[in-house]
Formats: sequence, C-alpha cells, structure tokens
Amino acid sequence: EVTGLVDRGSYLERVAGRADALVAAALWEEWGYSLFEALSRGVPVIAFDLYPYGETIDDSLGKRVPPRDASALARAIADARDGGLPSPERVLETARERFGPEAIAERLLDAYERARLTRASAVRVSAA
Repeated sequence: EVTGLVDRGSYLERVAGRADALVAAALWEEWGYSLFEALSRGVPVIAFDLYPYGETIDDSLGKRVPPRDASALARAIADARDGGLPSPERVLETARERFGPEAIAERLLDAYERARLTRASAVRVSAA
C-alpha cells in the first residue's frame, strides 16, 4: 500500500518488486520511460512491436507482439503467466549490458569519433 508522499525511486522499487511483467499495449509512446524503468529493475516487458519497444525488446528482455493484435497480446500474457518470460536476473543483466552508463558512454564516444573522422575527411576534401 502506498500512502502519502513517496519518492519516485521507492515507489518504483515497490511496484517492480510486485510486478511479473510490464505490459505496454500502447500504440504510441514518445520516450519509453516506463520501458527503461521496468528493465532497470529486472522486470520483463510485453509490448506491441512499435517504437520504442520494437527497437529495444528481444527474447532476453521480454516479448513483442504485432501492433493491435489483442489475441497475440493475450497469448503473450498467458505465456508469461506460465513462465515464458526471461528471469528478472537475465533482464537486469541484459539491460545493464545494453543501456547502463558504461554501454551508453561507449556508444557515445564511438559516435563522437565517427563524427570527428567524418569532419576531418570533409575538411581534407574541401582543402584539396
């Protein structure tokens, strides 16, 4: 039971501790905060195969189903009930490997290096 003012982190830990899965049946999601909040706490995700879920979820993090397919969504939820989702430990490990600070920093540094090399190449071409 949540009563009174509870800080965001405590609230999310309470919810995640009781959740077997996040079912994201939205046809449109701008940023996917709930997706990453669930994954960061080891909660597998069942979602329509749409942005941002389609680009993020695979079998190690949950299940994707065709958009607007209520029957497929129901089957995925039934599969989850029967143990058909990855374990919280696997979800948490995969999420940290892909989306943790070190992984993000590495991808960001790679992007900066590609931009630097592209710019350096463009400057040499224009100087020629």
